[in-house]
Amino acid sequence: MKSLLKFFILIIIILYPFIVYIGLNSLSIKYLGLIVVLIFILRLLILKKDSSITWKLITIVGILLAGIAIIVDNITVMLLYPVFVSISLFCVFCYSLFQDKSLISKLAIRMSKEPLPDYAIKYTWYVTLAWCVFFAINASISTYTVILGSIQFWTLYNGFISYILIGLMMLSEIIIRIVVRRYFEKHT
Repeated sequence: MKSLLKFFILIIIILYPFIVYIGLNSLSIKYLGLIVVLIFILRLLILKKDSSITWKLITIVGILLAGIAIIVDNITVMLLYPVFVSISLFCVFCYSLFQDKSLISKLAIRMSKEPLPDYAIKYTWYVTLAWCVFFAINASISTYTVILGSIQFWTLYNGFISYILIGLMMLSEIIIRIVVRRYFEKHT
């Protein structure tokens, strides 16, 4: 039951831009903000104790942004949530570049049954760097959609286009990884 609830909340969070868009057409900012606050509180309650501090922080910021939107009766504050998510992910990925192993290196090591070869560690560092660039650009575009002031464009980019771009980034990485692996298997 709890895993079903987690999945449901995750889908709702992913659909956040559409919830805001639809909510604005039928609810006041105060009621929409209250619904969003409740969604984020529920998410915070179902996050595991060992969940990443990043996801907890992002969730708390979602609560704060919706709360501020209620107080000031202005939707713009709630529109900043996708910007904050991208900036947070940028910071996490960027910070990991200065650690012993980058975030993607740690994920690859965790998923691999064998130790990663040196070229793979170096490759995953560059993948982490590529995600940093992606999140910086995504945060910039998300910010632009807020400044532009078109809720339709904000919803289109943050609720659809950005997810397509994430998918394309992941697909590109998989294809490049296969090419890199084949190259090093052939030349070592």
